[in-house]
Amino acid sequence: MKTLLFMRHGKSDWSIPTVPDADRPLSTRGIKDSKRMGRVLVRFDLVPDRMVSSPALRATETAVIMAEACRAKEPAVIDESLYNGEVEDTLNVIRRLPADIEHPLIVGHNPSMEETAGYLLSGGRETGIKFPTAGLVCFLCGFSEWGSLDPGGCTLCWFLIPRLLKAVT
Repeated sequence: MKTLLFMRHGKSDWSIPTVPDADRPLSTRGIKDSKRMGRVLVRFDLVPDRMVSSPALRATETAVIMAEACRAKEPAVIDESLYNGEVEDTLNVIRRLPADIEHPLIVGHNPSMEETAGYLLSGGRETGIKFPTAGLVCFLCGFSEWGSLDPGGCTLCWFLIPRLLKAVT
C-alpha cells in the first residue's frame, strides 16, 4: 500500500524582518525539529523514495535536513507550485508522481498543507487538522497510481508534531 507523507517546513527565523518571505531560513528550533522528524521516519521504516519541496528556503532546508536525518537516497526535487500554491497545485504535484514511488514526502506551507490534508481525508470538508511547523502526517492510500488520487481517497495513519515527540522522548 502506498503511503503519502506531508510535512510543513520547520520553524523559520524572523530575526531579520526585511528578509523576503521566500528567503527566510530555518531557526535553530526549525533545524532541531526537522532532524527529529527525519529520525522518526527511520524508526517507522518510512524513508521517502521521493521528496518534493517548495522552493522557499525554509522548505528546502527542511527537506535537506530530513533527507540527511532519514538517510534518503535522493535529494529533494523542487516544485515551484508548492510555494503559494492552492490545494489543486499540491494535488497535481502528487498526481504527477511515477507509479513506482511508494513513500513520497511533500514539504510545503500552510494553508495549503492543511487544506490538502482535508481534501485527501474527506473530500475537502473541514477536518480540524492543524499543521504546526515541522508537523508530519502519514496517509495510507488505497490506489496503485498517484494519478488516481481522489477526494477522500486516503486514510490518516498518524500525525506527529515536534512538541509531542519532545514530550515522549
